[in-house]
Amino acid sequence: MRLGIQYIIRDVEARMLDTNIGGEPLFLMVESGCLLPAIEQQLHLMKKGQWSRFLLGPADLYGEYETANCMLVDYNDINQYKFSIGDWVWVKGGRVGMVLQLLRNVALVDFNHPLAGRSLDIEIGLIEVEE
Repeated sequence: MRLGIQYIIRDVEARMLDTNIGGEPLFLMVESGCLLPAIEQQLHLMKKGQWSRFLLGPADLYGEYETANCMLVDYNDINQYKFSIGDWVWVKGGRVGMVLQLLRNVALVDFNHPLAGRSLDIEIGLIEVEE
């Protein structure tokens, strides 16, 4: 089954993080792994034309922020010639992280998801349902 949705994602301080309102619906296949399970579960409860607003915590989203996911990485293991603090970099082994600090021969890289440890206020409208 293919669903067309419109959505607004806010943080708990009501700041909008992402939306497709005013644009085309986002189409996705049910049970394809494109959506977080908690969001897909909510869509299963909805009917075409219905809107739902709900709050999800870190356990249902991207997990808690783990300081153990911040690691020192040798510059030679970063797959970019130039990078600075705040840049997203690919590291040997296929991991992606954000550079937090540059030291002599290593960078401190955060491999947490950018939304780890955060709760989100999610509003979804089920616009289309294609069997």
